[in-house]
Amino acid sequence: MAPSPPPPQFQKIYPVAFGIVPCENCESWQWFLTNLKGIIREDRPLTIISDRGIGFLKHVPEVFLNVFHSFCLYHMKGNIHVPKGRSRQTTVKLFKECYTALTKEKIYVAAKSMSNLKLDSVVAWMIKIPFENWAAHAFLGERWGENTSNIAESFSNVIKHDKPLPALELVDVIRATVMEQNYKRLLESNKWTTRLIPRMQARFNKRINDCRSYKFRRSSDKVFEIISPIGKHTVDLDSRTCRCKWWQKHSFSCTHAMKAMLQIRK
Repeated sequence: MAPSPPPPQFQKIYPVAFGIVPCENCESWQWFLTNLKGIIREDRPLTIISDRGIGFLKHVPEVFLNVFHSFCLYHMKGNIHVPKGRSRQTTVKLFKECYTALTKEKIYVAAKSMSNLKLDSVVAWMIKIPFENWAAHAFLGERWGENTSNIAESFSNVIKHDKPLPALELVDVIRATVMEQNYKRLLESNKWTTRLIPRMQARFNKRINDCRSYKFRRSSDKVFEIISPIGKHTVDLDSRTCRCKWWQKHSFSCTHAMKAMLQIRK
């Protein structure tokens, strides 16, 4: 019987390292992170997204001194203690708004809505967790639009039927799976005709189409005021910033920045 294809999420993963340990505890994570540091170049900003497990909280700052540590949105949502009689769905929705808010003003509005719904215990729980580790407006590292560590679960799902194997056999299964996946990617990438990968090129093209109706005023060679249906935004191409904060927080230009770039045409 032919093996089943890996899940779509697996297509986004480039495995760098894996470890087989007796159990998931602080000692195991210290061992793994220490060995991981030995093969990761630290000449550019590095972001680790984790589930806030005690092993990560303790050893990430010890092993990686200059790393940006982001807490997974999915796991944080799962740890919310919703007061009795309150809607979990509404609570999670408002928390997600706090997590993804690009400005202090927007996170304040979502937190205020929580207080109005008598979810003050949830607000108090959020405040105890350092904002720079989860809130988009305060996070200083690069997340490239990724808010969760769920992608790692898809790799675990690929090998779920092989986990009972002895350690050496499991290692060989993982090696073979990664090798086959990389070869498939090689064949696929040889067909690409754009400078960006197809998925990102599609996002790029959509940004261009969405901003065509925007108006603009030019302040200098690289500074623009972009007028869109939802308001005015200042774009500085030299500093790669936009007043909407999207460009800074997602590391991919917003429609306002794209409109400004189209005027430069370089």
